[in-house]
Amino acid sequence: MQRDNLDFKNMSVSKLFTKQLFPTLLGMVSSALFTVVDGIFVGRGIGSDAIAAVNIAAPIFMIAAGLGLMFGMGGGILASINLSRGKLVVANINVTQSIVMLTIVSIIMGILLTVFPETVVTLLGAEGHLTELSAEYLFWFSISIPSTVLLVALPFFVRLTNPNFAMWAMLAATVVNILLDYIFIFIFIFIFVKKLIMKILVNHNSAIPLYLQIEEQLRTIIKGEEYKQGKMLPNEIDLSKQLGISRNTLRQAINNLVNEGLLMRKKGVGTVVVNSAVCSKAQNWMSFTQEMKTLGIVPMNYELHVSWTKPTDDIALFFNAPDVKRILKLERLRGNQEYPFVYFISYFNPKIGLTGREDFSRPLYEILERDYHAIAKVSKEDISARLADKYIAGKLEIKVGDPILVRKRFVYDPEGCPLEWNIGYYRADSFIYSLEFERNI
Repeated sequence: MQRDNLDFKNMSVSKLFTKQLFPTLLGMVSSALFTVVDGIFVGRGIGSDAIAAVNIAAPIFMIAAGLGLMFGMGGGILASINLSRGKLVVANINVTQSIVMLTIVSIIMGILLTVFPETVVTLLGAEGHLTELSAEYLFWFSISIPSTVLLVALPFFVRLTNPNFAMWAMLAATVVNILLDYIFIFIFIFIFVKKLIMKILVNHNSAIPLYLQIEEQLRTIIKGEEYKQGKMLPNEIDLSKQLGISRNTLRQAINNLVNEGLLMRKKGVGTVVVNSAVCSKAQNWMSFTQEMKTLGIVPMNYELHVSWTKPTDDIALFFNAPDVKRILKLERLRGNQEYPFVYFISYFNPKIGLTGREDFSRPLYEILERDYHAIAKVSKEDISARLADKYIAGKLEIKVGDPILVRKRFVYDPEGCPLEWNIGYYRADSFIYSLEFERNI
């Protein structure tokens, strides 16, 4: 560290104070403008959900800034004391130690936040769709934490020799931040989103629900050459704003494509296109009762429970009912005459009108069709393998840790309206899922 226009040893305290006061104040004001300007651009350019996500993650920004202040101010004070005593080498050591320790701490903090963004924002109070938005913002912010804390700390060291330079550096950083906010939030996003929007036509006067219009068009777009495997879709907030629809409407369309295996949500990244060549569909979907009868098995209900429960965000969004307070839940433990081998949990669209007093010993889709004129036409399914936990093992009469198959089923009527959200847990030793395909020649 070489002294420039400040002499801590020989200059009077009043003169040192005067030289430090105004540049320091202006520098700190410009630093505070970072958060204010970011909030204005995010609120104006992206929307209220985005600014809410930023505010949820704001305590992490304050902690990072606090670390910068702690090391910067503490190291700066120690260095200034040693400079006043003519101990230039010791002052240099003070600054170096502060920067090194701050860098190490900030890198560790950044790594932890990058790995556990959802956990952190949940602890900070994020709920529902704001959890995903807050986690995404925190993920990208966490990458920049080392540079953020250094931006706060370094001016304290630069002011030891040249407070005016520190002030101008902070002012320049603020101006650059404003320019980059405008470029990335307004220009970049507009170009990115506009390119996709030009291909999507939304008819608000059509009898076809908006989410179905968007779903079908997105399905066509992502199967084209432009949207290959791994390419990311625009942010849901930006896309819904530009299309003039609610985020829930857009999210329902995207969820259906995720359920089909055409799209995939990546934590901290966004929604990306999946290679459709590996996505297979079974044909001739049948209900459980029909499946058993086809195999010559008499289905048996071991347990049947009906209740009303508060839906999770994913289930409420699937039914496009974000404000619904309760939803019908049907639990059935089924199998053959010897033992149970599948445990079903079903949730139903509140618009169907089910009361919970129905005779669910009857075939489910017969009840929906005959009693409520709700025809189950399409089933989209996801199948995965896992190990049975204590609860599922108890239901299926198997050991904890035994393999099971998990089948998620999303049932729609002929118009694409969701009817049922279902998950089934199957004994792996009693269930085979067969697929039959015909090759195009």
